[in-house]
Amino acid sequence: MALNLRTSLQLLAYLDVLITEKQVTRAAEKMGIGQPAMSGALTRLRELFNDPILVKTSLGMEPTARAVELNKRVNEALRLIEEAVSPEGSFDPAAASMTFKVMASEGVAQLFLPAIMKTVREQAPEVRFGVAAGDIRHMHDVLRDGEYDLVLGYVRHPPLNLYRLLVYPQRLVCIAASDNPKIGSKFLLDDFVALPHVVWGMSPVPFPTIEVLVDEILAQRDLSRNVVLRVPNVSMSATVVAATDMIAVVPERVAMEAAESDGLRILPLPFPVDSIDISMYWHERCHRDPAHIWLRNVIRRAGEALRSQTNTSSMR
Repeated sequence: MALNLRTSLQLLAYLDVLITEKQVTRAAEKMGIGQPAMSGALTRLRELFNDPILVKTSLGMEPTARAVELNKRVNEALRLIEEAVSPEGSFDPAAASMTFKVMASEGVAQLFLPAIMKTVREQAPEVRFGVAAGDIRHMHDVLRDGEYDLVLGYVRHPPLNLYRLLVYPQRLVCIAASDNPKIGSKFLLDDFVALPHVVWGMSPVPFPTIEVLVDEILAQRDLSRNVVLRVPNVSMSATVVAATDMIAVVPERVAMEAAESDGLRILPLPFPVDSIDISMYWHERCHRDPAHIWLRNVIRRAGEALRSQTNTSSMR
């Protein structure tokens, strides 16, 4: 299939949003085009790469392994293009003295900050950070007004007029104590609903998106969870679950780490649910700022390192 440069770049942008959203309709809404146009783009991508790109699974539409790898290369190529047209030599990390304000939940901050700050301390020792768990429902306004420089996290319905880059794909799973007597060889929806739950959503969490996602899926089936405990961070859920007959829904990374330290059992959710990929979001006001571009690259590389660690752990 012969493509000019402009068409190629547009198709690659469509590839990114299709893999992120995993659904043609949502991808079309994200890009501000009609569903038929996005369906046509998917068809062209399948022909171009000789790959289905998205396939139906028990969990809904999922990207193929080749599509995920292609998208990783696409994001890298787009980043290089962006850097090529950015002002050169206008930001020196070693000489910079400034403060970045990042909105991130406690769990996301705990996951990313060690890798981010290691790079920052090596490259920009005078750069400071402020990280807080703000309300993602107001992310556009706080980014526009400069209250935050960047949002890092899972956002179900991000504003269309923000820039976005996927940095860490992940899915939701259920955790239970390895010796929980109430869970047999099969983990069914009835079990999930009946068992006592620990949920993330006590103050200071302003809006627990993960829990809202799960509750909405259950509500569509006229079901609700048996919530016994609410906690302010996801890591605390794992500690409580390990010592009780309770269960919790957590990101897969949290589950894997807790399983190693606390001997937890990781269970697939008994219903289809979207992935909870962590992305970074920023506003047009700082899109071309060399300091902000440097920050985004630091975070992107931290995400790549985390992906590598996760892939290594899953193969053990």
